[in-house]
Amino acid sequence: MKKITLLFLTIIMMGVFTTRVNAQAALLVLLFGDKVASENFYFSLKLGTNYSNLNGIDNTNGKFGYNFGLMANIKLSEKWFLVPEFAALSGKGAKDIQYIPSGIPELDNLMGNPDASSMNLNYIDVPVILI
Repeated sequence: MKKITLLFLTIIMMGVFTTRVNAQAALLVLLFGDKVASENFYFSLKLGTNYSNLNGIDNTNGKFGYNFGLMANIKLSEKWFLVPEFAALSGKGAKDIQYIPSGIPELDNLMGNPDASSMNLNYIDVPVILI
């Protein structure tokens, strides 16, 4: 139930942010003029969520993350477009990872709360799509 509620709130927040993202894209056009908004080329902002988990580790729970970045749409011909993206903030990972003691007391004592362990992975995503 908690995951469904979080997903529902995320969808609502994305609806609220869509208006702001359009306004920010319009701000880019005002700042840089026709160079960022023409028939063949334009910039836009990207905002989204993701749900990730780690493979190979048993009994973990997935983790929601957010991503934010820029994307461009470049018209190559009437049928082909190149869409490079740059997502500077893209959080992934897992939570509730089972703690496995190493057998080294000095190292095991560094683990603060073994029941609440999680792994946060921060990526910079740079996908390039040809449509």
